[in-house]
Amino acid sequence: MLKEQDTMIKQQNLPLLLICVGWLVETLGAAPALVVYQPPRIEAEVGHPVVLSCTVNNTGGQFFSGVFYRGNSELEVDGSVWCLSRDSCNLSLTIESPSLADANVYYCEVNMPSVEEARTVKGSGTQLSLYVQPACIEIQQSSPLVSGRTATLDCKVSGFYPRNASVLWFHRGTPVLPGSVTENITMNDDGTFSLLSQYNFSPTVKDDNAECACQASHPMWTQTNRTSITLNVSYGPVTMNLTFDSEVVTNGPVHVTNGSTLNLTCVADGNPKPGIQWLGGSIKGVHHAESLSIPAVQSL
Repeated sequence: MLKEQDTMIKQQNLPLLLICVGWLVETLGAAPALVVYQPPRIEAEVGHPVVLSCTVNNTGGQFFSGVFYRGNSELEVDGSVWCLSRDSCNLSLTIESPSLADANVYYCEVNMPSVEEARTVKGSGTQLSLYVQPACIEIQQSSPLVSGRTATLDCKVSGFYPRNASVLWFHRGTPVLPGSVTENITMNDDGTFSLLSQYNFSPTVKDDNAECACQASHPMWTQTNRTSITLNVSYGPVTMNLTFDSEVVTNGPVHVTNGSTLNLTCVADGNPKPGIQWLGGSIKGVHHAESLSIPAVQSL
């Protein structure tokens, strides 16, 4: 009887013993984890400090060190911050005044020395993308604007990066259709770009004193660059009003009492302001004022 009870106790404890042994083997056989994380992309403005970061998680309890490399280069990047730790660490690389030549993929590499076998883990890399805000944006008018005649406005955007900037025109607040705009992009000696956008249109009388604007933008830029001009459109007289003693005169005669004073006013619309010239009757010489007064009118 005692022998049977002893056998049953051993059978009950056997699964527990096997589980404990299995867990111990699994724990002893697990390799320490060394994980390196880098943000995939960072955007920065040329000439302004930028910090590249790298986070390292270590479960092995061993010392490790890390450093940054640029592209496929085997040389460490100047300014790399080393890290010596048994647990986790944040590495960083500061570029104080980046230039366009610094645009590249930066890799964070972590080394864990070991008596048995050294380990090296490399991050997936961070793409450093750089941008330059336009140094200047201006609108120029190649020739005077005349109502009904084809004209061209030039918008010059200088010293920007990257190349694929967007330029939009607005005429009296309404976006201009692409078919009325032509563009030409050139590269400058410093690697930045300049763009000439030309807006072709036929101004009308309504365009006089209206606003035309040019706007340059890019998703990487921190602000939209915009400039505008007020149009000065030349046009001849469109309307002309003749008044006699504050009454509008239409085609036909004006009746005046003999010996009274005749007061006439002529106003014409145009840009530049049209000249007025009075002719006929007893007028001697040329009168250019808007108002004409003839005292003591006599019948012919």
